[in-house]
Amino acid sequence: MYAAAHAGIAAYYFVLGTIGVKPPNEILPLAKSAAEKALAIETAGSLALSILTAMTALSSYDWK
Repeated sequence: MYAAAHAGIAAYYFVLGTIGVKPPNEILPLAKSAAEKALAIETAGSLALSILTAMTALSSYDWK
């Protein structure tokens, strides 16, 4: 129930953190939490999986 809403919130927070509206270290944990809530409700939620994948790619890649 409400998996899409949590995924939408995760996407919103993710965008805020990546475009610099809010500091990433402040807002991206909120995005991760919302995406994980969405996946706890619906394990095949594509938007929530996409957000978590993008967050992992951005944080794990060596940008040097």
